[in-house]
Amino acid sequence: MTTPEFIRQIRASAGNQLLLLPGVTAIVFDDRGRVLLGRRSDTGRWSVVGGIAEPGEQPAVTAVREVYEETAVHCVPERVVLVQMLEPITYPNGDVCQFQDITFRCRATGGEARVNDSESLEVGWFEVDALPDLEPFAVDRIHRARQEDAPTWFAGAAGPSGEQGALPEEDPADPLVEPARIRAERDAALRDAARLRLQVESLTWPGEATAASWSRVDHLILGGRRIQAVQKLREEFGVGLREAVELLDNRAGLLRRERPEDFGTDPLGRSGDEPGGQPAETAASR
Repeated sequence: MTTPEFIRQIRASAGNQLLLLPGVTAIVFDDRGRVLLGRRSDTGRWSVVGGIAEPGEQPAVTAVREVYEETAVHCVPERVVLVQMLEPITYPNGDVCQFQDITFRCRATGGEARVNDSESLEVGWFEVDALPDLEPFAVDRIHRARQEDAPTWFAGAAGPSGEQGALPEEDPADPLVEPARIRAERDAALRDAARLRLQVESLTWPGEATAASWSRVDHLILGGRRIQAVQKLREEFGVGLREAVELLDNRAGLLRRERPEDFGTDPLGRSGDEPGGQPAETAASR
């Protein structure tokens, strides 16, 4: 992101020391449920839209301004998704910053997505089940923004379910801890988990990119062929066995609710490949 002038003025006297800055992230959805992303010019990677609030500027106003400045899309903030203090960042010139991020879910109201300043190389709308490679930061915020009527997430206090919200902390008492390695492993796990959550959620909202794949899987599910359905899920979506089984169970539940007439008396509970199992007679298998 471009450094605002007020920060340049502070740096002139503060030097490289740590600055606590107000960061704002906007997760923007259009009427089709697609999310707005930009490919950053500084890293070359796709990411969600964000920026720094100006002095006296309300965070929601920052979200609207940043989205328009970077993408030429007009939007309206709908709710606060997340509030989180991020880890300090040291830039190549030695400046140290720590961002307090406020993430808004926003609804696009107009404008045509395009590169609108020097901060982005590309701008575009993406189906949530066909996202480009994103940092865990972005994937997690997209996932949380899609949860309708969910409470605002914040770290540091356990909720009724006991969820702390904060990422696992490194043990400060262990002098041999390897923060960089631990953080990389943690981010990889979060990325995989978040992508799986998005895949599971996309069962009720499949995009064009996965419609054909789901059609092939549905044929096997409705035919009562559980083993083949799991294998097809692994082939089509590149997931492991455990993830494929979870996707299968979720998809079967969805089909059972939406197309009960296509299920036999033993819908996918057992398959013809398993002892004692008989394929369910369905519209897809007739």
